[in-house]
Amino acid sequence: MNFKNGLTYLLIAIFIATITIPILSTKIKSKPQTLDELRTKLLELRPKEYIGSGPFKVVSITEGEILLEKFEDSPWANDIQFEKVRILSFTTNEIATGWILQDVVDISQHWIPPPAWSEIEAKPNWHFAWGSTLRGPALYFNHKIYPLSLKEVRQAIAYALDREAIIEIASPKASPTPLNIGFAESIASQWLTEETLSKLTRYDYNVEKANQILDDLGFKKGDDGIRVTPNGTKLEFEIIVVYGWSDFVLVAEQVAEQLAAIGIKATVKTIESPYFHSDQYYFGGNYQMAIYGWWPGWNPLVHYIDKVIAMEDATTFPHYMEVVELDGKKYNITELVLKASEGFDFEKSKQYVNILARIWNEYVPYVNIIEQRFPDLVNTLRVEGWPDWNNPDEPMWYELHEYRFDEFMKYSKIRPKADTNPDKVFVFDTSFSVGGHLNPYESTGFVCGNMRNFVDSALANYINFNNTYKPDLAEKWWTEGEYLYIKIRKGAKWHDGNPVTAKDLVSTYYLLYLTNHPVWQYIDKAEEVDESTVRLHIKRPSQLLYFYALDQVRPTPYKIYGEISDAVMEVLGHKEKPITPPGPTAEEVKALSDKVSKLEGIITQLQDKISSLEAQINTLQSKIAEIEAAKPSGMETPMLISAISLLLAIVALAVALKKRPEE
Repeated sequence: MNFKNGLTYLLIAIFIATITIPILSTKIKSKPQTLDELRTKLLELRPKEYIGSGPFKVVSITEGEILLEKFEDSPWANDIQFEKVRILSFTTNEIATGWILQDVVDISQHWIPPPAWSEIEAKPNWHFAWGSTLRGPALYFNHKIYPLSLKEVRQAIAYALDREAIIEIASPKASPTPLNIGFAESIASQWLTEETLSKLTRYDYNVEKANQILDDLGFKKGDDGIRVTPNGTKLEFEIIVVYGWSDFVLVAEQVAEQLAAIGIKATVKTIESPYFHSDQYYFGGNYQMAIYGWWPGWNPLVHYIDKVIAMEDATTFPHYMEVVELDGKKYNITELVLKASEGFDFEKSKQYVNILARIWNEYVPYVNIIEQRFPDLVNTLRVEGWPDWNNPDEPMWYELHEYRFDEFMKYSKIRPKADTNPDKVFVFDTSFSVGGHLNPYESTGFVCGNMRNFVDSALANYINFNNTYKPDLAEKWWTEGEYLYIKIRKGAKWHDGNPVTAKDLVSTYYLLYLTNHPVWQYIDKAEEVDESTVRLHIKRPSQLLYFYALDQVRPTPYKIYGEISDAVMEVLGHKEKPITPPGPTAEEVKALSDKVSKLEGIITQLQDKISSLEAQINTLQSKIAEIEAAKPSGMETPMLISAISLLLAIVALAVALKKRPEE
């Protein structure tokens, strides 16, 4: 190939690529991803670092400890008096108790074996604050399994449980919950009318009544004492419970022992937390019975939404009992829950809560066993400013029951003691996954849920005891027409120094869509208004909208998850500029044809320039030959002349190209 032809083809290839690649790259269709595919992609994502927006940031994660340090750019940096947080990992409550006795931690929120109480109480620096947790252990049933699918069987089991005996062995200072209304009985009078309370069945301990119910069903006891249904099914069941949750394990053992009195054989199986909280067992509905917690908090609507709509979890209720009958009237439970949470009228919501409480009481989807009073054990050795531990109803204790340590540090007055804690370190213990991942959207195997309360800020903090919200990552919010507007706090930053923007927040909402977050029961679109403002389109006004959209949202950075959230928006049709636009239109094809015609003209002109350049090079080569012939004998110039020739050729080519006509 001669110089002229080679250069011509090279220039043609470069020019065509310059024009066509940008066009074709936007027009080539790719197969759209489905929401299921995107959900899988999200849950399998494994970030290499954790970038949060909270008052503390991750320094290191080892097998036994997570170390955090204060994020100085946090809006709360001046309010929080601690410089570091150490989160220790424990596997059993006995290990946690040992750390209390050795003054390793500054606070402990675990069940304490009663024999250790007196030893702890003897230590002058440790104090018990017995506040109600508004939660406790419950006995869950798999409604797909006969005869647990019968409400009468579940009622019989509710009567068969001696709650006082369970309290004495497993959770002293707890309260029995014989009403089985689905939320804490200590706040029942705040939600239920006297009429409703009078109609509720009390499932007080009554073995005789429990046996009578099963007799009436035709369940006969065999020679081994185990009942058999008319179709030959033996009442033998396995109860699963989380290994290491000592109080729950004791509850499970007590339940199994007590059920024997009514002809039900139950065996207890302990399962390590990561497996229990997975599709393999509890969250997959792969169990017969389970001891697990109920924790609705101050607002029972949160509980009913959680169990009926938001989570298809272990209760499977009412997924197999959608329509129930009460007082001769049929109710669709899902519709009831939706009506209960409609609008911002608190009193109207109560009317539906009263109906739901009666349904829960009658159908016993699971048995609320006890309402626990968990001790917040506080250590005054290195930390001072604790709330009054003699007043267990102090609201700040409830924030601790919810593991909202960030809120507790912001709003209480706790601080390190100067003489015993000069490094200003706060130490507490919890369970976390050794070798866990850093994707908070995948709860199974996530390194530590409680860590998020330090490293991720919510948009606002819901204050349970007075039903109010305090700004956090959001500085304000308001409703206008059909929209809820959220303004991000000025100066809010991620731990990598980048600003928190509306794009981050919108991305988070669409990732929550993938994970079936309850907020999407109330909104159907999230949009950026400007760099710091987001608006959510309200599809169903509800007093729970603020709770789920503000308190229950801890934003994650777009830089890590944006590709997935953009794809979700594309699938839902919520992007103004689609990721995969349609192919080229007729107008675009004509425009491309015109560009090709222009290209042909330009190529012709370039060929003329190349011919001229070739003539100049030939002349230059002749001059070089003359110089070579006239040079003195012995003078070595070939390399110099070759270099000059190449340089002149390049200069000539550059001049020729510079003078080419504009496209």
